[in-house]
Amino acid sequence: MKRGADLALWFFCIALAGCASGTGPAAFPEKPGREAEAGPSTRYEEKVRVYTEAIINEKSGEQAYFQRGLAWGRQGKYDRAENDFYKVTEINPRNALGYINTGVALGMKGNYEKALAEYDKALLISPECAVARYNRGIIRAELGDLAGAMEDLNRALALNPDYSLAYMHRGTVFRRLGEADRALEDFNRAMELAPNDARPYYHRGLAMADRKEWGRAIEDFTRSIEHDPTDAESFLHRAEALAKTGGLGEAIQDLGRAVDLDSRYAEAFLRLGQIYLERDDAGKAIANLTKAGDIVRITRFLDREMLAKFLEINPWLPEIYYYKARAWKAKGRYKWALDDAREALKLEPENRNYQILVRDLEALL
Repeated sequence: MKRGADLALWFFCIALAGCASGTGPAAFPEKPGREAEAGPSTRYEEKVRVYTEAIINEKSGEQAYFQRGLAWGRQGKYDRAENDFYKVTEINPRNALGYINTGVALGMKGNYEKALAEYDKALLISPECAVARYNRGIIRAELGDLAGAMEDLNRALALNPDYSLAYMHRGTVFRRLGEADRALEDFNRAMELAPNDARPYYHRGLAMADRKEWGRAIEDFTRSIEHDPTDAESFLHRAEALAKTGGLGEAIQDLGRAVDLDSRYAEAFLRLGQIYLERDDAGKAIANLTKAGDIVRITRFLDREMLAKFLEINPWLPEIYYYKARAWKAKGRYKWALDDAREALKLEPENRNYQILVRDLEALL
């Protein structure tokens, strides 16, 4: 979920300090990372079966729903997880972890307003729960409430000074607020506390890219990839930094790896198209930009409000049409170029480059 959000949420299955729970110690205390995105496993399917039988036999209803919700969540089946955790809090309205995990399921689905309400409920029961503060801070940041996010993350760190993820996410808030030095301090502290976690390196790499320190950005994205070679976004951002330093061949390799990892990664296809255009290979540019456009084709059917939200999250969308228009122009296909240039201008009417391209193409026709 890093793309757009980077929600570092997981399902909590043990009673945590300051977090009221009626479930007692859980049988499965491990937490999921990217495994939840990888699809169902036999192990978790078996847990679903076992706890479904327990629910049918009315044995430990609260515990069985709780544990089955964890198993659903680890398979990425967030609707089912949400339903089971709702059942937990229906049985025991004082189970803070039930509300927290309901919030996790909702957050993983992008239902941030509803997730926020669940964390509010958890904190009414357990105001000193660092996990609830941390997760609510992430959700508040996603909703644009940076002051509220900072308040929650500060409180989470006051409750747990060794909370590496809270440092990392507070760093992302500082970065959004333009406080680069404080962001870097938090990313560095997160690395000290969790040196094998890829994410602080990724975020520090973004901060270095903000400062146009491309060499240091490349180093951080490389460290991120070493710790998590399945992270397509680290490959994309390392490619962008490599391209800035003239390493177009290496950038193409990284972008190829990104789309191998995620065949629906529209931005990676866009960046490939850009680089091929820079190398005067209009054919490969068009092929990759067309793939990017096909992936985001749904935007043609969004109403104005939904399209505005999509563009806020994916501001690069108009570039697909702009660079494809330039590639068509390079091949002498002026009508097709104009169609794409107008599409870019429709999405971003104030963009001067798009205006000029449309005017030039209209003159050619």
